[in-house]
Amino acid sequence: MEAYQLQTLFLKLLAILFIFVIMTNNSKKTVLVTIAYIAIMSIAIHTLRDGLSGLYFSTSGIIISFLLTIPMHFNNKTTKSRFVYSTAAGAITGPLGSILVFMILFLFLAVSKFFKAEQLVLSNIQPMIIPIQAPALGEENLKSQLARIEASKMDNENNYIVDLESSERERKSLRHILDPWKTILAMSTLAVIITGVFV
Repeated sequence: MEAYQLQTLFLKLLAILFIFVIMTNNSKKTVLVTIAYIAIMSIAIHTLRDGLSGLYFSTSGIIISFLLTIPMHFNNKTTKSRFVYSTAAGAITGPLGSILVFMILFLFLAVSKFFKAEQLVLSNIQPMIIPIQAPALGEENLKSQLARIEASKMDNENNYIVDLESSERERKSLRHILDPWKTILAMSTLAVIITGVFV
């Protein structure tokens, strides 16, 4: 196997390691150190393989990825660690690869946001019709009927608040287990690596 092909293979293995690391739930510090190491190794291998053009390829990928992460950081108040993830992806895939990674990432995030918004609208549309029976002779009068309806509405509101709190707890727990942004970044990077064009 030629040196060029061997170095390309190492780059692809680094890309796979990058994807594996950001998909795991290890401690944040360990993940960040590993990601930084992968980025440095990617720069070194690109430089070793292609000389100064390889160094330019990797560093320009880092810069583009960093710049593309900035609007997401201010919009969603994301953590600074995401800059480390995205710049490492840029170090592996280069400038054009980084642009493609973020195009896929933005597309997935837009679709995800659209479905979340649609789900929120549907969850807020609740049937508010409460059947009112005409008071018959010898049954509840109008005042007690209205009191029963008001109690029923309050009960529904309490149940709705409990459901919201419960679903929020579940959402936070799920977000703690698996960060959607990292997952989409990993999948986008994998898609770019599979093409074999940008590494």
